[in-house]
Amino acid sequence: METAENSLIKIAVAEDHTLFREAVCNMINSWEHYKVTLQAANGRQLLERLNEKDLPHIIITDLQMPEMNGYETIKAVHEKFPEIKILVVSQYQSGEMLALLIQYGAHGFVHKGDDMQHLKMAFKALLRNGYYYTHHAATRMLKKMLDNKKPEPVNTLSDEQLRFLHFLCRGLTYKEIARKMNCTERHVEYLRRQLCDYFEEPISSKLIIMALQKGIAI
Repeated sequence: METAENSLIKIAVAEDHTLFREAVCNMINSWEHYKVTLQAANGRQLLERLNEKDLPHIIITDLQMPEMNGYETIKAVHEKFPEIKILVVSQYQSGEMLALLIQYGAHGFVHKGDDMQHLKMAFKALLRNGYYYTHHAATRMLKKMLDNKKPEPVNTLSDEQLRFLHFLCRGLTYKEIARKMNCTERHVEYLRRQLCDYFEEPISSKLIIMALQKGIAI
């Protein structure tokens, strides 16, 4: 799927509350370069309507839906179409729930009480870096994820690793990080692998959330 700057970004929305779904779709369609190409009232409808020849770049899904809820939907989409970014929009945001979303394959979270502009911010972050979690959501998530795990001291990280984490959590691309750190993109990827081993977390979004919880991203 083409995601170059100024190209059309296709969005699918799965939400059982019609008024909310239509309001979100109308707002998205009013933004330049974004278009809702698929609407569904639940996860089952979404999966039935996904066209492999014309997949959306991002799927927005609620969690509480009839027939097939958001958790089942996220898992199914992630397994069948791993290239699609999944953004959860829900009124619920417990640490347990957020940790489970990452485990199932979600790439981001926006609370239903947030301003609509958070959606646009989330879209840009998902396409640019592959994730979007607010600091508030990350803190809740990490509290749950680390309840039974004693975190290692941050001072065991090198200055170079700390700089990389700082830039990564600010939303910079690997190319931009390499420029900031005056090194190659290959070396930036090497630093990412080192930190995934350090945090025992192979997924980039989890790595970023770990850094947020430790205060490195502030």
